Order: sequence, then structure tokens, then C-alpha cells
Amino acid sequence: MNEEISPKVSQLEEFWTVKEVAEYLRFKPSTIYEMVSSKSIPFTRFGRKVLRFRKRDIDQWIRMLSVKPSPEMEQIEKSIKKSIEDKPPLDVYQIVKKCIAEVKKEGYPFSLEKPDKDKGLGKEVDHGTL
Repeated sequence: MNEEISPKVSQLEEFWTVKEVAEYLRFKPSTIYEMVSSKSIPFTRFGRKVLRFRKRDIDQWIRMLSVKPSPEMEQIEKSIKKSIEDKPPLDVYQIVKKCIAEVKKEGYPFSLEKPDKDKGLGKEVDHGTL
């Protein structure tokens, strides 16, 4: 059996349906229809109802929409990655111990003791009694 694909069939396989594009992009089909309506996605219309999409057009469209980080952000990202790679990994115990030490150094800003007088009621209150 000869399994060659005719040029017409290979050209037809190049086109995707709304459902196939939605699966490829991980969108809902309704989102694809909205994008077609606003002409924000490349598509081909065959007649009034038949919509098809070329994979190469979709891939090119995705590349056009891709946002590249600014050179400054790339430099910051590289320095962060380098600093992470240069340091040995900390375990959870070390992280918690470090956080506790930092809190003790700064001192906890709130007192856990009950105040003598409560404010906000307009009356003086000693330890919960009026």
C-alpha cells in the first residue's frame, strides 16, 4: 500500500477548526469566536460559516504577541539567577531560624500584654470592668 499524501490533502491538513485552535491555545471555543469577530486572530473564511486557521499563521501570530523583557530586566534576572546558583540551598529549618533572628533583632512592635486602659469607648476601663 502506498501511503503518500496528495498535495491537496496535505494542504487541507494545514487548516484547523475552531475547536482545534482552541485546544492548541488552551482557550474556550467561544473565545476563538470572539477573536474572529474582532479580527484579532488570523483566520480564513470559506463561505459564510466555515472558519479555518493555519497553524503557521497561528504560530506567527503568537510570536508577534510575545512580549520580550527589556534589557534591564534581563540583566536583573541574570543576576538573580547567578546569586541563587552561587549560594547553597537553605533548608526550611535554616530559613525559619533566620526569620526568627531577624524579628528578634528588630523587636516585635506590638505588646502582647493587656493595656491598663482601653481606648475608643470614651470611658475608662480597668481590665475589662466598667
